[in-house]
Amino acid sequence: MAKLTHRFENVNGSVSVEELEIISVSKKKYDEVLLCIKSNMNIPFATIKLYNSNLAIDAAACFESAEALGKEIERRWQLQDEQLQQLQQIEQLQSELAEAQKCYTTERAENNALEMKVDSLESKFVEAKKQIQLMHDNGLGESWVEKLGLEKCKAELEETKFALDVERNDNDRLREALNKRKLKGAQT
Repeated sequence: MAKLTHRFENVNGSVSVEELEIISVSKKKYDEVLLCIKSNMNIPFATIKLYNSNLAIDAAACFESAEALGKEIERRWQLQDEQLQQLQQIEQLQSELAEAQKCYTTERAENNALEMKVDSLESKFVEAKKQIQLMHDNGLGESWVEKLGLEKCKAELEETKFALDVERNDNDRLREALNKRKLKGAQT
């Protein structure tokens, strides 16, 4: 962390650059406007002088303009700091959004894989049922092996459907959280 070191009569110290705050200090008695670093004391680093002579009458005539310029410099410095903080918040939100979108994409791919597995199992179940019906129609009857195969396929299908429902609920919650973050980011 960078620091600015100052050395004045009876006062030595340093100020952190990251926490630097600039203020305008007007001294009407001397018709002088100073730009200062705000710390435990105001540390002057520039004088606003809108005249080129060293006459008090010129200093008095320009004092209000110098004071207005000092306040404008102070305002813009503070505004710059606020904008920097907002940019950092935006970057943080963008990072979180990218991570959430990555998770959402992964979840969606897993969800699609489960849907394909359900479709495959459903078609296997329908095919097995057709074969059993065909065997039954041909008078071969249902053997316990065929029933067992059909029941096993049906159980696997139900298990996969349940897993798909769970994934869909997780995706819905993730989508809801993403939307809340987008709204929160838009509000700031």
